[in-house]
Amino acid sequence: MNKIKTKLIASLLSVLLAAAMIVVSSYAWLTISSEPEVGGLKIQIGSSNSIMLAADTVVENGDGSVSHYPGEFSSVLDFADYATYDYLGSLGSLTPVSTYDGLHWVQADFYTDDDPEVQQGLALPGQMKPYSQLPVDKSLQYANLTEAQKGNSTKGCYVYLDFWVVSPARNCELRISTSNDSDTGSFVIGQMVPVANGDGSGYVLADGNYTAAASVRLGFLTNQETADYKDVQHYLGSPDYAEAYTHLLGRFQEPGETPGQYSAITNRFTIYEPNGNLHSNGSSHYQITQPLQVQGNNIAPADISDRLTVQLENRWKMDATNEQTMLAREFFVATYGVQDKYNSVEAVADYFYNRHLQGVYAPYVEKGYFVNSTKALYDEADANGFVAEDSVALHIADRATDEIVITKLQKNIPQRIRMFVWLEGQDADCVNFGSISSFLINLEFAGNEM
Repeated sequence: MNKIKTKLIASLLSVLLAAAMIVVSSYAWLTISSEPEVGGLKIQIGSSNSIMLAADTVVENGDGSVSHYPGEFSSVLDFADYATYDYLGSLGSLTPVSTYDGLHWVQADFYTDDDPEVQQGLALPGQMKPYSQLPVDKSLQYANLTEAQKGNSTKGCYVYLDFWVVSPARNCELRISTSNDSDTGSFVIGQMVPVANGDGSGYVLADGNYTAAASVRLGFLTNQETADYKDVQHYLGSPDYAEAYTHLLGRFQEPGETPGQYSAITNRFTIYEPNGNLHSNGSSHYQITQPLQVQGNNIAPADISDRLTVQLENRWKMDATNEQTMLAREFFVATYGVQDKYNSVEAVADYFYNRHLQGVYAPYVEKGYFVNSTKALYDEADANGFVAEDSVALHIADRATDEIVITKLQKNIPQRIRMFVWLEGQDADCVNFGSISSFLINLEFAGNEM
């Protein structure tokens, strides 16, 4: 994207999401067993000096209300350094949900033997109920759950977190993007996993099942609402206060509140769909996703071409011989001679990914470019929502989707962004497969001067 002049690189948003998926219905969606765990959301964001980042500082006021304000702005933000984000290390497994606006989270619900429709022969046990009967989470009730909190629920849960962005030099538009730089870029990719050698001589790095990576979505909720007076007062008294930043933007509902209690008329919700042409059947077409929109008592699939940025499939890079991935080669070099120190797959995986790579995966990934125009992609779809593999719209790619802007940053005005991670139940690959898939997420933003 030639217009982009300023990069904000969120380099190392690594999400290790173990998702053991089991089929319960031939109609739609799926559930995830209670055994898989999210191995912690490990996030470090880096940026150029022209766009700065800060953690979200959260304090409880004497009247029971909660205030948010930015911590110290810098070019690097490691969420592990802040108690605000401790919950990211103890998350339970994700289960599919669907959202159009980041405010209404439609959850799956399935018929059981006790339902009148089943007893009358009008439905089958395990069949998903009609859209109109699906439960909707409007109060963040099923967000950021630990495995103990989630229990055996199959209704769907998701993750969110807040952070602050500021552009000190100019007004700019913010987008999700990728890069030619091997050390940066946005991607979601299935994790390669260590497995024991058949001869008992140690471990090798093997391909995992990456299908779940096609159903992952990231969403960004923003608005231009002025922060509460108490938030600004807290910031003015904070040791992290910077004199240039006296006005704060961005207000969002708190857990337990509903959109009706606080509804920003300037809300904007954009969705990042990675691996748009990755499918469990091996094909490379694109199939339009229509998340469920809630309007009053009506729930129906919605067109999201005005808020969706689509990226093509991400792959692990192959080495010079084209016989193994660069990551597998790195694993062999890194663990050669020390594998006997590790008595489990988990131990050797921890050594390689956390201590050796230290969360740096981008150099080993061939990052898919972004479809230039989501509207053009949607215009190419047939009546069933399919875009052919050889479609021009699918393959006119660039570093970012041209018309999809996360937010417009005003010079020297910090803005809070609420980011979500979920499995989209309306995605075509969120149906009819059972697999174990862990995946990794890297994130990069890009801004261009307005």
